[in-house]
Amino acid sequence: MKDQKILAIICARGGSTRVPGKNIKELAGKPLIAYTIQAAKKCGLFDKIIISTDDSKIAKVAKDFGAEIPFMRSADLAQGSVSRWDVLKDAVKKMKDLYGYIPDIVVDLSPTAPLRESEDIKECIAKFISNKNSEAITTVCPADRNPYFNMLERINGKVKIVKKPKTRITQSQKAPQVYSMNDAINVIKPSALFSRKHLLECKNFDFIIMPRERSVDIDEQIDFDLAEILIKNKNNGKQ
Repeated sequence: MKDQKILAIICARGGSTRVPGKNIKELAGKPLIAYTIQAAKKCGLFDKIIISTDDSKIAKVAKDFGAEIPFMRSADLAQGSVSRWDVLKDAVKKMKDLYGYIPDIVVDLSPTAPLRESEDIKECIAKFISNKNSEAITTVCPADRNPYFNMLERINGKVKIVKKPKTRITQSQKAPQVYSMNDAINVIKPSALFSRKHLLECKNFDFIIMPRERSVDIDEQIDFDLAEILIKNKNNGKQ
């Protein structure tokens, strides 16, 4: 890994609608984005940890916690309709154009996954490097709903199970195991970032399983509340 230039990118735009100021909102005594920056720094594998943001307040907080702000994201890439894939491409391109920096590996770390640990990041990068043909690795957790068992959809006015099994399943434990993408870590080959349209299009795409208690994705206030409880419980357990 020491021979690889590994770039961590934390995408954190300012315009959160469901939870205003989400990325720097205090969570158990620290700004939300601080958890991701600290996990990345503790990992010890990145030669650069950068923030892509359009917001000066986010930039200041991120810098205070040790991340680099090598550029400010343009307003057109800070809209809610813009995919993070495009933001990552923009960041990699700017690092090359402005600083001549070309990474061997890009690691996308969402600031809304505060419970992800540095060991999770290490595991993803190690798996990516061990499979030379891999274009991307992501993180998942066991799903709390199963399309073979208790997820429904309405088709032409009729309610049906989302994914019809070959035989009727009467217990959730007997349904095929499915996973939820938890938006915590994405390890991506730079060439794939520019040749693929999105993560799921990558070749030899694989995942690392994280436990649910480290997979909270902050989207609404209830997610903040849950994450705060989990963090306080974890801290109390160490005392």
